[in-house]
Amino acid sequence: MSESIQEITVKPRKHPALSKVASALAVICDAGLLLSALAHVAALASICILFLLLAGVLGVIALFLRGKKSLAVFATLNGLALVPILLLIAIPNMLHLKAEANEISAVQSLRAIHEAEMQYNATYPANGYACELSQLGGSAASGPPSAQFAQLLPADLTSGHKAGYTFSILNCTKTTVNNQDHFTSYEVTAVPLTVGKTGNNGYCLDMSGTITKDTNGGANCTAPL
Repeated sequence: MSESIQEITVKPRKHPALSKVASALAVICDAGLLLSALAHVAALASICILFLLLAGVLGVIALFLRGKKSLAVFATLNGLALVPILLLIAIPNMLHLKAEANEISAVQSLRAIHEAEMQYNATYPANGYACELSQLGGSAASGPPSAQFAQLLPADLTSGHKAGYTFSILNCTKTTVNNQDHFTSYEVTAVPLTVGKTGNNGYCLDMSGTITKDTNGGANCTAPL
C-alpha cells in the first residue's frame, strides 16, 4: 500500500505596509536632500540621510519577509557599500550642527551673566560688580546668598565651562574705599574649548550688555553679533 505524500507549500507572507513605509521614507528623504542642497540646510541633510538608512533597513526586512532572500542580500550589499559614503556626508553636518548649537548656548550664557551682574550690583552696591564667576554662583543648601556666593547663576556656568565653551570675567576696574574693593567695570569672554569643533566664534560682552564676536575663535572681538 503506497502512501501519498502531500507537499505543503507555505506561501511567503506579504508585508505591503512595511514596503510602503520604506518607499515613502525613501521618497521623502530624496526630496529632503534636494531641498537641503538648494537651501544649504546642513541639519536637514543629516536627518534625511539617517532616515534614508532606516528606509533601506526596512526595505531589506520587507524583502526577507516576502521570501525574496536573494534580492534582500543584494540590497544589503549595496546598502553596506553606500553606508560609509552617507556617513561621510552626515557626520560633518552633525558636527557643524553641534558647533552652531554651542554658539547659541554661549551667547545665551553671556546674556545670563550680564543679567546676574546687574542684579549683583544692585544687591551688593558696596562691592559693585562681581569679578569672578564663582561670586555669582553658590548653592541654596549652603545658606542664604552673600556677596561671595550670590546664587544668581547655575553651577555649570559658574564653573567656567558649559556647552563646549570656556567663560571668564576679566579686565575688571576697581576702587578701594575703606578697605572695601568696589568693582566698577568688567568684561566677559566665551571661547570654544576646541576651535572648529565645539564652536567657531569667540564672544565678548561689555558692561552695556553688547555682545561682539571673534570669527577666529579667540577673545579679540571686533565683529558685531
